[in-house]
Amino acid sequence: MRAILKTKLLSAISTTLFIFSISEAHAEKIKLVCNLEQESVYPDGSTVKTKEKNEVDIETFDNVVFATSNGINISFIMASAPSTPTEERKNYSDENAYEIEVRHIQKNADDINWTNHLKIDRNSGTLYYKSLGISTVTATGTCSKLDLKKRAF
Repeated sequence: MRAILKTKLLSAISTTLFIFSISEAHAEKIKLVCNLEQESVYPDGSTVKTKEKNEVDIETFDNVVFATSNGINISFIMASAPSTPTEERKNYSDENAYEIEVRHIQKNADDINWTNHLKIDRNSGTLYYKSLGISTVTATGTCSKLDLKKRAF
């Protein structure tokens, strides 16, 4: 009896590892460094422009794109994962560009509609980001792949 349970356990573990290794073959992680110019337009009409260097992380897994940036003025967390009742998520990505859009749908009177759109051209390295909500934030610039293998010392 113990031998049968042990065989079933080993079979389940090996199947899980096989599925994980197949899934990992379809995953891609890219780290980028981007020199971005940002423009924010506020409801009162005032405009603020900034420049900053951001690190942008892109992960793809089974046609889902995850993009994050944690800059001082320009930060976002976006995913093209399946939509929810309050968010529509679209993935326009192809072999030439990562492009995702997330639109938040107003659920009640206190809620705000907003849309975030990100496009990174994989050939030129050009990044375009736009957030529409109470204010409008636009960021553009160029990105290059961050090589984590190079070390300063």
